[in-house]
Amino acid sequence: MVSPVGPIRGFLEYSLVGFLYARESSLNNVQQSLSAIGTAEAIEKWAFIDASASITRRLNLFDSDYASTILPAALAKSGNKPILIADAPSIPGYIQAFWHATVQQVPLEKFTVLPLDAAAPDASVVITTEDTCPRCDVVFKRWPYTVYIARGPERSLSPLPAEASRAEIRVINYSPYLKRREAATIRIAVRNAGTLVWLARERTVTPYQINVDNHWLDAAGRTIVNDDGRATLLQDLLPGQEAEFSFTVNAPRDAGQYVLEVDVLQEKVSWFGLRGSKTLRLPVTVD
Repeated sequence: MVSPVGPIRGFLEYSLVGFLYARESSLNNVQQSLSAIGTAEAIEKWAFIDASASITRRLNLFDSDYASTILPAALAKSGNKPILIADAPSIPGYIQAFWHATVQQVPLEKFTVLPLDAAAPDASVVITTEDTCPRCDVVFKRWPYTVYIARGPERSLSPLPAEASRAEIRVINYSPYLKRREAATIRIAVRNAGTLVWLARERTVTPYQINVDNHWLDAAGRTIVNDDGRATLLQDLLPGQEAEFSFTVNAPRDAGQYVLEVDVLQEKVSWFGLRGSKTLRLPVTVD
């Protein structure tokens, strides 16, 4: 293909791989991959731009143990009440519930799928694929499913005042030497140095949830990558308490000396660092 600027050459690949386990207790998977590589001639015979990207998504589609573990546990606790389904957006567990209920001749009216931003009412029986469960009286758990009874009123997160947006961050483990664009895991500990409890989210799209995030700065302290890796607060954190987080950071594309900055963020409110809290800054060499 030729553009007004210069020739553009590209390669696009898509693959779909499926696995079926009819008699095993493994999760069935479908993996979708999309890869693209391209070269553009920005200035004729002088400047060229290379680009590449890839996306991989894996969905759990069938769990042969669901019928003997997850569904019976929920049915036994629900009695005449409905079973609520609270799915994380990336793990649609309702498919399991509807499939196995149909096979076992359980009326589908027995199930209610909660909206993504809705919390379960007190005393309700829930099957969830969410990664956090702050009001849970757990009945049975087998990744990615948790059967629980909701305890207590629905929680509502709200913006924290500045005096509650204080964190003390220390590194536990990280790599100070990375290759260009290399993905690496960083492990840190965050202490609530504020005046109020930090509430864990109940659903993936809960507003005002608290996350730990990183930026990349150059040697002069200028931000070159904002909002890179991220980890979510999965348990309530009282003032003075500490929680550990692990997440993936992605090294800059160019070699050089960098600063990996870690900060706490309350979604739709502010970075803690912008409100006077001290961030964690770690030197990283990229080659």
